[in-house]
Amino acid sequence: MKQFLSACLAVLLLAVLLVLPAAAEETTDAPNLTPGFSVTAEAAYVANTDTGLVVYEKNSETPMAAASLTKLMTMILMLESYQDQLDTISITAPGYIYDYLYGKNASTADIWKGETHTLRSLLYAMLLPSANEAAYIVADYMSGSSIDNFVAMMNDEAARIGCTGTIFTDPCGLDPGNVTTARDAYLLVRVAMGYDAFAQAAGEESYQMPASTKHDSPYTILTSDKLVSPSSNYYRSYTKGGKTGSLDDWQNFAGWHTQDGETYVSVVLHSPKTDEDPRPALTETAELMDWAFATFTVTAALDTTQPITELPIVYSSQTDTVMIYPADDMQTLLPRQGGAELTEKTSMFRSTSPRPSSRAMWWVPLPLPCRAKPLARWTFWPAAAWTATSCCIPWRR
Repeated sequence: MKQFLSACLAVLLLAVLLVLPAAAEETTDAPNLTPGFSVTAEAAYVANTDTGLVVYEKNSETPMAAASLTKLMTMILMLESYQDQLDTISITAPGYIYDYLYGKNASTADIWKGETHTLRSLLYAMLLPSANEAAYIVADYMSGSSIDNFVAMMNDEAARIGCTGTIFTDPCGLDPGNVTTARDAYLLVRVAMGYDAFAQAAGEESYQMPASTKHDSPYTILTSDKLVSPSSNYYRSYTKGGKTGSLDDWQNFAGWHTQDGETYVSVVLHSPKTDEDPRPALTETAELMDWAFATFTVTAALDTTQPITELPIVYSSQTDTVMIYPADDMQTLLPRQGGAELTEKTSMFRSTSPRPSSRAMWWVPLPLPCRAKPLARWTFWPAAAWTATSCCIPWRR
């Protein structure tokens, strides 16, 4: 009998399954969970950082030329080592890097050979106008004048943070051999935005470079990320920062966006330029994020005041049934239209229980168009005061 009773106490599991809405099952009442426009970029990735859910992806595992997104890694390595010394360490630009950059029409912050700048100024130079000489100056300093050693550091760090389709060949992105994926670029942004200095610099429209031996007075550098420029037609108030990149007739952008307390990281790779739009990655990012914020919100999937089900029990002199309630409302990403009403809640219990039990299996499929399948911590409380248990299973991808 003891074995029988033990077998009847099932382990609690809650699985939050993300399912693609099937066209055959769509109704007039169902919300459209895909963008109502065509994304022309070769790859894209949009994920909500509050929940880890991916709301849009296209060729997100395909390696493509990273261009100046490469500088994200150069900045990460610099901040990892010197985030508390940005104003106390100054570096003089070595002459040999200009031999490499000569004739490549590379973006610049007008830092001349022999000029000395603080690490903070070099951070802004790399981030705002995407200065290639600034990236090389930092790489030279950190590697003891061996760019090859610095590139090795870049690739080691990429592997450490989980990049699977990224290879770096220089510190700035001019070499088309620098490749990344939309998902990997997402990881780079997640790491970079964790540094306060990066987050502050990325949101700036301009920066004053100090006077130096080659500049008699301070001068202004401007950001290439026009999503943070209020005077630009590309401006979006929710964009907090990001990095552009381009080598050819396409543009990359990777950045992050926050509105009403909800944050997303977006990546757009190889968005084709046109005569009408020289910054197509910014245009497509704005379209994707306008859609994401309008379509989804982080909200409760469950109501803790409402019972899941009433479970019959046997061998109890106190009651014949027990009401099962969720112990938490499960904040997650849901469509704004319909929200929790669109979730399909299915309780799975034995027809009877030998005694009041707090353990049950419950599935809540959420109608989100993404591949991630998170498993969350969950507890079901019975109406009576019996001990409840829970288990936690990490996110799967």
